[in-house]
Order: sequence, then C-alpha cells, then structure tokens
Amino acid sequence: MQTALFITDCSVDTALSLRTWLAQPRHHPLRLRVVYPYDTPAGEPLHKSVCQPARTEAIARLANWTAMLGAVDTTCLHTEVLFATPSVALSSHLLIRDYDYLLLDDWSAVDQLPQNALPGKIRTVVRSLRETAYLPKVSCPPEARQELAVGQEAILGV
Repeated sequence: MQTALFITDCSVDTALSLRTWLAQPRHHPLRLRVVYPYDTPAGEPLHKSVCQPARTEAIARLANWTAMLGAVDTTCLHTEVLFATPSVALSSHLLIRDYDYLLLDDWSAVDQLPQNALPGKIRTVVRSLRETAYLPKVSCPPEARQELAVGQEAILGV
C-alpha cells in the first residue's frame, strides 16, 4: 500500500480538490494522512486555557472539512491536528514517517515548501491534486533523485 501526506488549511477549495482527486480510479491502494496544523492567536500565552479551546476548534474544523469529502472511500484516510505551522508540520511528518507522495493542492504551493522540509534520505514524490490520481510505483535509487521542478512531478532531494 502506498502512503501519501496532505497538509490542509481546511478550506472548501482543498476539500473539493481532494474529493475530486480521491474519486479518480488508481492502480494501487493508498493510505492518506491529512494533517491540519493549527495555532493559537498571536500574543496569547501558552497555557491550557488557551491551547485546549484552540485544539477543540481545530478538531471540529477538521471534522467538518472531512465531511465535505463526501462519499469517497475514507477507510484509508487518517486525519490529525497538529499544534504547529504548516512548514513545521510538513517537516516533522516527513522526518518521522516515510511517505511515497506529498500531495499539494496546486503547484503554486511548491514555492512555499521550506528548503529543509524534505531531507535527502526521504524519497517523496510531489503530486498536485489537479493531476490524475494515478500514482506510479516509486522505485528510484538515491543517486537518481532530482531537484524539485515547479510544474512537473519530481522526486525531491536536498
């Protein structure tokens, strides 16, 4: 089973893009992890009375967003909230887990990827949700990794 990571902002647009992408037929089963990074309001102290309501709100927002995915097969869909910025959430997930794919809503998000988010030891293919859902099997030796190229599929290496 192939694995993919998607960092969401819980917007309607990303839910619709992911729903359309998931509805397309694919050749391999896919386990998708959707992460919603959240934060507390600026200037607020970090204590339980501030963090707990922010987490509760993030969980509710992610649940509503997941409901927007509609009737797609969500048996292999895992969602989680993470107290972090999107770039920290991406970096930490790519460091602690091996993913075959990093899904982006569109290629303009490539410019927002932090330079150190994709360490050289992790082979992750970037795919746009606006492309076909076909996910080829990843089989690329480390020496054949390519630099990220905007607008095309690439295997990342830093």
